[in-house]
Amino acid sequence: MRFLALNKLGFKALTTILLMVSIFFTAKSQSIRKDSLTLTTLSANVGFCYPMGDLGNRYNFFGQAGSSFMMKFKNNISLSAEGLVLFGEGYKGDDPLRLILNSNGTLTNEYGQPAEFSRGMRGMQITTKVGYIFSKYAHNPNSGITFSLGGGFFQSKYWIDQRGNNVPQIMGDYVKGYDKLSNGFALTQFVGYTYFHNKNFWNFFIGVEFTEAWTQNRRSWDFTLRRRDDSRYNEFMATIKAGWIISFIKREAEDIYYY
Repeated sequence: MRFLALNKLGFKALTTILLMVSIFFTAKSQSIRKDSLTLTTLSANVGFCYPMGDLGNRYNFFGQAGSSFMMKFKNNISLSAEGLVLFGEGYKGDDPLRLILNSNGTLTNEYGQPAEFSRGMRGMQITTKVGYIFSKYAHNPNSGITFSLGGGFFQSKYWIDQRGNNVPQIMGDYVKGYDKLSNGFALTQFVGYTYFHNKNFWNFFIGVEFTEAWTQNRRSWDFTLRRRDDSRYNEFMATIKAGWIISFIKREAEDIYYY
């Protein structure tokens, strides 16, 4: 009886293995050229930003750079998370340092010499997005005109960098009284084109993104205003952006098999 039970157990195990082998060899192959696939991607992104609203009142054109992680599903709906840094030069309007600049428009260091320092715009943006790739007229089912909507966090500030660590007026916590740091919730809308190569040799996206951020000054004191700045800002920008996409599929393989 024990021998018979072992034989039945062995038969079931063998049947299961044969079934799995059968599924393995009869599975339908899928190609990025012919089929809409679930893709996991990582991209390196760059952009050129045109600020508007309160952001445009304070800063000139600036750039952005960062990366995003995306999951594109078979129905061409995508979910992604993106992190960006913002960087630019100059400040529009009255200089936040105007009350401590000398007659030559510069600062004096602790040795009585003209200080070396740089100024500009710095910021960051973190966004989660949902999108859709409209592939009807594209060269494969995974590429096409792309739309996405997102929400997240936006921050900007007046960046001051002094060289030599010898300008007490803008050292340590003092610089916070001039940097106009503001942040808050932001929405984004993107329209562009996503391209996946048929053999995964090179992939990219390009398009225009609009951002609307509702921010507030976060410093406890503003030296220029000589009080706390409780201002709320409507900060908008339009960005021409592009990204190089890395898709986690073997480059040599034109066909991908799912079991």
